[in-house]
Amino acid sequence: MASTKVQNIENTFKVIEDEKVRIVFIINPVSGTERKEHIVTLIHTTLQPSDIDYDIVYTHYAGHATELAQQATQQKYDVVVAVGGDGTINEIAQALIKTKTALAIIPQGSGNGLARHLGIPLHTEQAIRRLLEPQKILIDAATANGNFFFCTSGIGFDAHVSASFASRAFRGLAGYAYFTMKELFSYKPMTYTLEFDGKTIEKEAFLIAFANATQYGNNVYIAPQADIQDGKLDICILKPFSKIQAPKIMWQVLNRTILQNPYMETHKADSIKISFGNSIPVHIDGEPKGLGTSIEYKSISKALTVWV
Repeated sequence: MASTKVQNIENTFKVIEDEKVRIVFIINPVSGTERKEHIVTLIHTTLQPSDIDYDIVYTHYAGHATELAQQATQQKYDVVVAVGGDGTINEIAQALIKTKTALAIIPQGSGNGLARHLGIPLHTEQAIRRLLEPQKILIDAATANGNFFFCTSGIGFDAHVSASFASRAFRGLAGYAYFTMKELFSYKPMTYTLEFDGKTIEKEAFLIAFANATQYGNNVYIAPQADIQDGKLDICILKPFSKIQAPKIMWQVLNRTILQNPYMETHKADSIKISFGNSIPVHIDGEPKGLGTSIEYKSISKALTVWV
């Protein structure tokens, strides 16, 4: 393959022949179930015949991926490839915001929300081969009290499940669905105060999701109309519902029709403040956090260049 250079054309990029692209793969060795030695073999098999320069590094602790990605930007790599799940992708992507270094993804997580939203193949070899003929887009990022996320953040039932599920041995959609149904009948909705676009509303809610992308992961679509390039967050308020409605709601988040449900209320805004009485779990790209009793959400328009 001829060597390549990336050129910016109206927020969409294409590859033109000129000089070598420098790529670094950051691999989370504990994410997913696929053997990382196999992935490294596929990387070598696919990229060695090309003119792409690449390096491979591994993470060793929480936050290490962010440090490695920061080093990559300082060393002027063109692309950092996240080999891991949404947590690893989040760590890497936040270091690349508003830089000249792009993000690419080899999905290896249990949910793979951002990869699914962007149409990146979940098949490892196919995702690696995409690096040979990339297209680039600019996507939005978002923050919750300064903590970056790229898919969704939320409070209420989904955050409660995320916090409880984090310590469970079983993962994936089947395990998550089982645990969700188990907790469903004991969870108590709360009342929240939201401020956005110059107005204040108070809502009792089963959950409230703030969506930069359409889904949590595993094709669970909480915000099927979310646009990752519009500079807005979708505010998805699921109001308290009869438990008999639970199977229908679960089906609707899987087939992208949840917005048709009368218990779902949505808004769009680039900045939102949400307040609540007690300090309760919040999830950020599926990772549980404690952020106090109020959260300021902000969208960062066109924050990150991604190879898709």
